[in-house]
Amino acid sequence: MKHTISENKSRNDVNTDGGIRIGKHLIAVLIPVLWIVLIGSVTPLIPVFGGLDHDGQHYAVMQDDFLSNNPLARRAPYCWRIGVPLLASLFDFPPIPVFRILAATAHWIAMIQIFYLSRKLGLSLTGAFISQGLYAGMFWTIKFGFYSPCYIDWSILPVLIGVAQLLAGRRHYSAIALISAGVLFKESVLLVIPAAAVSIRGSTPEPAARIRRILFLCILPLAVFLAVRSLIVPANDYTLTGVITAGWNDVISARFWSRLPLELFSGTGVLALLCLDYRIANENLKRFPGAVPWIVAGGLGIFGGSDISRLLIPVLPPLIIAGSGVLASWITRRSFPGKLAFCAAAAFHLFAGHQFEPMRSYAAYLASMAPIHSQAGISLRGWILLVAAGLTGLITWRMSRRPKPDSKRAVAA
Repeated sequence: MKHTISENKSRNDVNTDGGIRIGKHLIAVLIPVLWIVLIGSVTPLIPVFGGLDHDGQHYAVMQDDFLSNNPLARRAPYCWRIGVPLLASLFDFPPIPVFRILAATAHWIAMIQIFYLSRKLGLSLTGAFISQGLYAGMFWTIKFGFYSPCYIDWSILPVLIGVAQLLAGRRHYSAIALISAGVLFKESVLLVIPAAAVSIRGSTPEPAARIRRILFLCILPLAVFLAVRSLIVPANDYTLTGVITAGWNDVISARFWSRLPLELFSGTGVLALLCLDYRIANENLKRFPGAVPWIVAGGLGIFGGSDISRLLIPVLPPLIIAGSGVLASWITRRSFPGKLAFCAAAAFHLFAGHQFEPMRSYAAYLASMAPIHSQAGISLRGWILLVAAGLTGLITWRMSRRPKPDSKRAVAA
């Protein structure tokens, strides 16, 4: 009788544990849906070119025929980014609803990916859910995907996070294949090659296999990059030298440096500030495959155009992991200051991501989220953001001086 009771109890424990595990996975899938529906329902279309926006008008024309002789479809570098227009061409609907659906799907996938990447890299369940919130809270992820859906920057986020997952799992050839496919969406995916090389070098003990994989990493994505540019001839004169020259001219201008802090917080929200808690941030970055070259190379992407904040998208995956670890360590502390710091950081992140207020005029959008393009000076909102950033940075620095929490509470599952 006792033996039967013990077996039933054991069976019930197994069923309970299985139910909890299934529940975690279900929540990780549903939370992104709630974020996407919430943000999408309150975000209007950008009032430029009927919602297509400047770059988006090229991709919208490419949806009908990406090899068209239409000047909009043959303008570089847009004509080489064929991935999203190809997917959009599968749907016989106008471009804006199609691109919005594709953007929402990409963000849903990316948020699920960031959850499982967080868990794979050793973050707690709390940290993994925080990573989804940090992703959703930024302007240039979900919010911009609805505001200006025909800009295709959202398409590289599932690629980048997927590459990090594959590298963390030592599935090097799959990561290389994903990078190569990602080039068809946007060439900035190539910026992760140095990080992938460092990760492969550190996780492949056999010298011959290491050299073979790094060579494959360097050859295949670049071959795809060059093949697309050889097969699709643009109608305009576009050279890498011209891009670098334009980027350098921007850097040496006073306008660039006066707008840079605002662009930084517009592009990354609270993520850069959370790295001021350097001990915990560094612990999490060490687990991320090739974190330092990933951030350095991704940061260089700002020289590929004038939209500084939007071009910081490639650096988001490692910064989200670092920031999630920091916030998880704060919220799991039993002290009141840790919870207060968490709330302050979360509020700043949502404010920087333009989540608390409606999208107003196009000029207001430029002044708030892309000040490098704004002809006016720094707006009142911009000054408030800078003051809030200073206060949040001070809070983060003060938290970094406090004793570290129990590692089992902050890091382990």
